[in-house]
Amino acid sequence: MINFTYDVLPGRVLFGVGVREQLSIEIERLGCARAIILSTPGQERQARELARKIGKLAAGVFSGAVVGACSFTP
Repeated sequence: MINFTYDVLPGRVLFGVGVREQLSIEIERLGCARAIILSTPGQERQARELARKIGKLAAGVFSGAVVGACSFTP
């Protein structure tokens, strides 16, 4: 077994109709200048649409996320 430490920080989840409209406010609330939008390949169109919507707050889009996959090589 490999020794490691995993610290979980407090999280915040916004869920519901229209919450995407609040994304810019949430990014600024966190004190961030920009955010990267992550998606699976199948959701790339929606991710790019969201990045366009938040404009200068989008650092870019990464559409290579894989749900449920985990690999760790020491």
